Amino acid sequence: MHRLQDRGFERLAEWQRAHRVLRIVYPVLMVLALFALRMEWLRRLFRWLGFAWAANRPASARNNPQLASRLYAELLRLLEKRGFARRDAQTAGEFAASFALQPALAPAVREFTDLYARARFGGAPCDAFRLRALLDVVRSAPRPH
Repeated sequence: MHRLQDRGFERLAEWQRAHRVLRIVYPVLMVLALFALRMEWLRRLFRWLGFAWAANRPASARNNPQLASRLYAELLRLLEKRGFARRDAQTAGEFAASFALQPALAPAVREFTDLYARARFGGAPCDAFRLRALLDVVRSAPRPH
């Protein structure tokens, strides 16, 4: 095993000697990769790609309860980052009602919860575009003091 590792390091050292200008590329890429992992950029990228893929599907495939659930999970994640965690015993409606004293968030959270509940449990089509717009409203709302 050590022999293979030594050969790998030898090859890397040879490559760095042969490419004087590019020899800094490998360490810089490693640092950037570690930084991206630490900042959870890859996770955010994949989440964004998943939402973009789901939103660009045909309307018949886009209108499903699973998409509404995924978007609601995203809403809960955003609100938790702002300090509003949903308790296990709370229903979605009770959680939305708890924002009555948050004028910047209350209308968006209430409407989002209504759309989610109708799509998830009421058989209504999932309006992914409206739910995503409401997520943007929550993201851009001023943080409480």
